[in-house]
Amino acid sequence: AVKKRAEKSVEAAAATAVGGKAQAFRAYANRGPPQKKGLKPVPEGADGCLEGLTFVLTGVLESLEREDAADLVKMYGGRVVGTVS
Repeated sequence: AVKKRAEKSVEAAAATAVGGKAQAFRAYANRGPPQKKGLKPVPEGADGCLEGLTFVLTGVLESLEREDAADLVKMYGGRVVGTVS
């Protein structure tokens, strides 16, 4: 009986973890635009000022869409990757 309760407890914990991740992903996928989009000036720099640098964009950006931030990095010569290697 104790073993069965332990197995059910582990199964319940796994289902909760998976459900929590799925719920978090749905919330992220259904998020709106950045809260302060367009309210902050877009950074400007010298041509090639990010040359030789690599960026991983993570988290929620406050005033730019992730794609806009990646385009900005590339425009100044930086490289954007999806994961840390």
